[in-house]
Amino acid sequence: MQLPTSESPRAIPSPPETDPRWQYGLAGGPTTDLACYLLDALRHFGNWVGHELEVVEAVKELQAKNIDPAMDALLQLGSDIAGRCRWDMNATERVMTWTIRGSAGAFISLALAVPHMDARLRLENPSGEQQEKFSERTSCSFQLERFARLVVAGAPYQAQDPVGS
Repeated sequence: MQLPTSESPRAIPSPPETDPRWQYGLAGGPTTDLACYLLDALRHFGNWVGHELEVVEAVKELQAKNIDPAMDALLQLGSDIAGRCRWDMNATERVMTWTIRGSAGAFISLALAVPHMDARLRLENPSGEQQEKFSERTSCSFQLERFARLVVAGAPYQAQDPVGS
């Protein structure tokens, strides 16, 4: 049996130097832009399969002090699932895929976090391939709905886990 793996290249062509993502006080590079959606999705996937997300290794490239235009990360969900991610804000083209592959097949998000660009999910297994299409609303609308549910429910802010809140 093949253990599941997760693979996610996230890349965009370099934004202009005036873009807030290049300013440390406002963003600090792609980890707070390209990677945040993937890491959030991996945390939810980990909750679903009963494992916490762990960063095993991360190697950054620096453009300026505290500004990381690119990073490679090796992630682990328990002892069962390994993941490799790369986010890059100096790429030649936009790539936003996420693939989870195991012995039974693969799940591929063709545009994770940018469903308004391509809302298809592809499922592959030995008997074939199928595609599903989901909402084309922007990822921000889903984040706002989740935040509103927490506020309406009066859910406490979990200071020890601000990412999960």
